[in-house]
Amino acid sequence: MPNQSNITVFLKEGELESEKMKEVLRDTGNLFFKRLDTETSLHENAVVYLSGKATIPQLFIGSYPIGGTEILERLWKSRRIRDIIHFLTEEPGINMGAYHAESLEIGAEDSHFIDYIPKSDGTSSKDPEQWPILHFYKDFFGFWPNTFVYLHHWPEVYKRFFYCHNMPTIQSAKKILGPAMLCAVGYATSNAHGCNYCQVHSVATMGDMSMTAIEQLRLARIGQREENNPFDEYWVSIADLASMATLNQVPPHYLERLHHLAPSEKNRFVVNEEIMAVALVSAAFGFLNVFNDLVGLEIEGGWAVAAEQRLQLESGRHAVNSNQNPTNLDHPLPTNGPSIDQMMKKYIKEVKDYSSYCKQHVGMLPPWIAAFPEHLRSLQAAFYSEVMTHKPNSHLTCELKHLMAYVSHIEKEHQKLAEAEAYMAHFVSSDKNRTIERIQHAFAIASHRGGNSQLFSLAEQAALQLAYVSAQMPLVTPRRFSQQIADHFDADTCIELFVVCGIASLNQRFTAIISWPQDPVILQFMNENKLERNLEILRFPLL
Repeated sequence: MPNQSNITVFLKEGELESEKMKEVLRDTGNLFFKRLDTETSLHENAVVYLSGKATIPQLFIGSYPIGGTEILERLWKSRRIRDIIHFLTEEPGINMGAYHAESLEIGAEDSHFIDYIPKSDGTSSKDPEQWPILHFYKDFFGFWPNTFVYLHHWPEVYKRFFYCHNMPTIQSAKKILGPAMLCAVGYATSNAHGCNYCQVHSVATMGDMSMTAIEQLRLARIGQREENNPFDEYWVSIADLASMATLNQVPPHYLERLHHLAPSEKNRFVVNEEIMAVALVSAAFGFLNVFNDLVGLEIEGGWAVAAEQRLQLESGRHAVNSNQNPTNLDHPLPTNGPSIDQMMKKYIKEVKDYSSYCKQHVGMLPPWIAAFPEHLRSLQAAFYSEVMTHKPNSHLTCELKHLMAYVSHIEKEHQKLAEAEAYMAHFVSSDKNRTIERIQHAFAIASHRGGNSQLFSLAEQAALQLAYVSAQMPLVTPRRFSQQIADHFDADTCIELFVVCGIASLNQRFTAIISWPQDPVILQFMNENKLERNLEILRFPLL
């Protein structure tokens, strides 16, 4: 008989989700559970400390974290929850008396890595290949954005993110969607994630035009669209697609619905182009949302003030220390460097055949890269391969990077992406049998759901747990998790970790919209090595 008294649920009395959680527990027959209301700071801190999540309710069986109401409902329908309860029947429930209030408060504090990672100044760079980036932002923003103050710690990825992904994908999408819709999509995907920094950039980057676009989108979404509002049902649905991609909740047949909603003058090719453009913008912001939130960087003051005054968009967990934008580019910039177009061509030339290039670096052509528009595949291959290969003097192995992406994909329920990363982790490994074991236990270690900790060093465990935290929404960095990273890795390696988490999010948002077939080689690898493919079992392992 299972020990149902080891079930602990943190609730907020009177709130809809908490009341629904109690109903689901009763429906499942779990009538005996310890209820801890989060009206007290002790219990509120305990939720974040124990789960790494900032949402309530949160359910635990013993110390095994389950999650919120939706997850419990799904586990009940599949009966997986019964397996978990029986497996953990001897494990006692959470004993709050074992935790000191001060320790919980410190461990749950949303700490920012800007307090640990020094700023990197690229505004006076001696590298001619970086000069076009400075010119672009001086002309477009008027300042060098704070994202790059930290991404610049990894100069080559700083360049490749700009030249190989952000610039070409946003340029392509802008031509297809137009500037107003481009801002709306960036806002929608960032709003669903909860990244205030990127929301502010989306609404302020083009001044009155982008502010007006977001105002019109908001009004159209609540049925208050006036005649001059361009956001009809089709364009609102396009923006909603970006939100759904963030959550990996694009419903079946939603893309076909867009074809039905499209004006009669748009043929299927045009609508598919617009869907692809949304995928590209969502992917770019997927990287930015996760990277910026992990760093916890400040929002540029002038834009933050404008967004709050006009759209009541607050800074959230991103501090604002001034009411003015930075003046970091208010100096003469070198003018004899390459152009942006020349830099793009340089990376395309380096890659040559993107399929062979990827096979050399990661063992295969990642299927999602093959799903990108043809003119972007070489650039995307150059960006992804640089991130996932070994960096000189780095403490991160290629295998660990792929395992981090594997963890993130499982948490965001992207099975095909997770399987591809498992294959690549195995390919780059020098001890392939051990890597199979590490694949089997990586997510359990990352999510505090068991696993063989002897397979991973303490630093590797911290990196995997960071990947798990990076896949949460809203994304917070509780000190219990962030301190482990600061203890084991220097500032440059922290940026490398954040980039890996960011590119995992990039690929997730693209894949949520643009489907692609799984490579038969990956399926064969999973089957031959008897690796679990059931996503629910992967997310809630019994190891």
